[in-house]
Amino acid sequence: MLRTILVYLSAIVLYLTVLPFICLYWPFSKDKEFPFLMSTIFWGGNLMKVAGVNITVHGKENIRKLPERVVFISNHASYFDIPILITILPLGCRFVAREDLFRAPFLGWITRNSGHISIERKGTKKTLQTMLKTAEKVKNGLKVIIFPEGSRSPDGQIAEFKKGTLLLATRGDAHIVPIAISGSHKIMAKNKLLVSPTRIKVTIGKAIAPAEFVGKEESDILADLKDQISEMAGQSHK
Repeated sequence: MLRTILVYLSAIVLYLTVLPFICLYWPFSKDKEFPFLMSTIFWGGNLMKVAGVNITVHGKENIRKLPERVVFISNHASYFDIPILITILPLGCRFVAREDLFRAPFLGWITRNSGHISIERKGTKKTLQTMLKTAEKVKNGLKVIIFPEGSRSPDGQIAEFKKGTLLLATRGDAHIVPIAISGSHKIMAKNKLLVSPTRIKVTIGKAIAPAEFVGKEESDILADLKDQISEMAGQSHK
């Protein structure tokens, strides 16, 4: 309980810490998203330290020389998955997340101005338009993180990947890099407020070229990706 209180207090203190940086840097920055993006990395990285999150990364060599166009696809079991990935992956990666996060007090303002992509909970015409615009940015070199399960897993078991997951990669002519996060559901379980110190393993797979998907059905590609990420996470699959 004490650690949980400390984490929530630290979240507020860290937010107040980055505010002066944003206010001082923003007027002089050509890239208006940069000070916000750096603030999310600083905020998330330090919050994980307070929470006692210890991360081991496997497959670092797979992100040292990435193709120009990349979409990272990862399983999702905790709110902490976002700071985990943005502190590990190359600077400038943006994640796709449901609009709820962008309405959160304090953090929502920074997240929105960092250039991360907000989509509605239910797929709508607006969601499709947002994804198509993002795909154009991917084609121009923006690296994006997407959680294909559509929601956090309550127990860490990887659920089926949602239809439409591949849109950014196919329309953006991008490689897909599979990522498995193991153990993050233990930090703060879905629908729970308590925070627990946890050892996390992140496994980064090799980039998969667009040519490898030619002629395959979307359902088959998603099933293969789910199997690969499940195996990387140490989970059995059919």
